[in-house]
Amino acid sequence: MANRIAFAYYLNGWSVEDQNIQDLRNRAAKILPNEFTKEMEGHIYCPACYTTLSRSPREKAVFSNNRAARFIHLPRHKNVKCDLRTRQAQGKTYINIELARKAIENDELAIIDSFMRQPPAQQEKEGEGIYDDIVEDIDGPITDAPLSRHNGEKFSVPSKITTVAGICRRFDRNLYKYYLMPGSQSAVLLQSLLVDIRDVKGADPVLRLYWGIIKSSFSAGADPNRHLRMTELHCNADVKDFYIKAIGSEQLRKGISEESVGRIIIFWGSITVSGIGLCLNRPGWGEYALLPEAYAHFLRHE
Repeated sequence: MANRIAFAYYLNGWSVEDQNIQDLRNRAAKILPNEFTKEMEGHIYCPACYTTLSRSPREKAVFSNNRAARFIHLPRHKNVKCDLRTRQAQGKTYINIELARKAIENDELAIIDSFMRQPPAQQEKEGEGIYDDIVEDIDGPITDAPLSRHNGEKFSVPSKITTVAGICRRFDRNLYKYYLMPGSQSAVLLQSLLVDIRDVKGADPVLRLYWGIIKSSFSAGADPNRHLRMTELHCNADVKDFYIKAIGSEQLRKGISEESVGRIIIFWGSITVSGIGLCLNRPGWGEYALLPEAYAHFLRHE
């Protein structure tokens, strides 16, 4: 993502010094750089550190070289730590367990124990695929998580068994939320966790959170429900092809079909070799989902 601050919160009359952050998140409008107007100056805030932002350039939506405008932090807040100032993913730590638990309660931090392997019972209502399925996460075990600022100390905090669809459902809110993923040693902003599959040049056994744009999708057999569905993603020029391989009925239930070309899909897993290309082979039910089109502009770049 060229612009790390995909959107800013806009709420006239709010300030981080004496207002509630939850109030800002609930009431503020989400403003893209090209939606910024002069009247918003001084009233737009970072979605990660909540300090005041400005737009560069202020007067135009593009630079003279046609590069899109972007949001920037103000110099007076340079001492406030914010992961959106750097491309390097920073681990989130807490002074004590009470602050860590409060962050979880305030929906600022999620501890993911695992992603669901099996689908929930089919709902009677049909329509948007997985978004008709009520179950997106369930309580997981109490986990010893490496969230302390003191090396080696861990906090016992509640975790979730969840789905990628649950992350996608409120993607604008979750994009700047910290996630401790399965097997990870630090909680990182979701934005920093997402890997563009077009940057991947070979197999990788490490479990990561990826995203890609669907190039094609077709059934690999006569029965579109029982046989594998091959969903191809746009991939790196050094890679022959990249497919998500999962049972057709499951993909169709998620809304993935021949009509999904151009849609963004987010998935969790390891990348394996498939013939002369690469693939995500047989992901679990909760390990992949379409991103709602309303959020596509937060990720898409051609």
